[in-house]
Amino acid sequence: MPEIQWQPLSMLPTLIQLAAEALVDSQENLTTFREAQDRPGVLDQPTIERSLKVYTEQRDFLAIYAAQGQRWQQDPLTAAQHTQLTHLLTMTADASAITTALLAILEAAQAAPAVRPRSGAATTALTAAANALAMGHDKKARALMDAALAADPDRSPAERAELYTMRGTALADLDQPQLAIADYRQALALSEHPGSDDPLRLHRLLGLLAQAVVWEDPEEALTLYTREEALIRTHQAVILWHPDHRPAAVMAALGLALTNEMLERWDTAHQRLYQMCLEGLERVAEQV
Repeated sequence: MPEIQWQPLSMLPTLIQLAAEALVDSQENLTTFREAQDRPGVLDQPTIERSLKVYTEQRDFLAIYAAQGQRWQQDPLTAAQHTQLTHLLTMTADASAITTALLAILEAAQAAPAVRPRSGAATTALTAAANALAMGHDKKARALMDAALAADPDRSPAERAELYTMRGTALADLDQPQLAIADYRQALALSEHPGSDDPLRLHRLLGLLAQAVVWEDPEEALTLYTREEALIRTHQAVILWHPDHRPAAVMAALGLALTNEMLERWDTAHQRLYQMCLEGLERVAEQV
């Protein structure tokens, strides 16, 4: 580990940002590398060696951030600084654990015998479907995803979950809500498969399914929104710092309040909305 150059407390926001970036990056790549574990040959030796270097350095820097945070704990702190410091230490601990898991996967891949890489056709099909969906070509996207799901039964649970999620979105856009709900349920089941621990994917799916069922079954929507909020609280360092998931986290809280209102649970709905306002103000205060 590099020699530690102790920093003034004014660097606390910078270290929070660096730790958050490391946490999001390592979480996303942990999913990628775990999927690659089941597909020998996807990771070539140059990629493995480069990734080992990057994540070994990241692990060392996270240890420095943690040591610096522990040193700052000895300083007189304001309430806001104490909250920020706790956040930093939580993020560094989470990111360090994920980085250690990443390095274990990479070291195992490095020691594994070389095999012929698998064809990239499966990845190409998934990318083509995602591009069609992003461009609003819902019918084309659905056809591509139908073909991709039928053509490659050996896809990993994560890949199949992503295809079902995208096809569900296309079906919802095509005004076929029941088929969309069925696909979201398939994707959710695959995302809860043993070994699948991607909170970002699970967060997105819970929100999509809750929105899809809310009008026909608000009780189920309430259960899904409650699960989503619990997931956010458990993995807030990952979800709330991810730019694509932060707005969805706000919508989950709002969905929970409005679903309670639909069920005429007025006290719960109003209490939740009030809590949302307070939490929003606290997050703003943390950034000041």
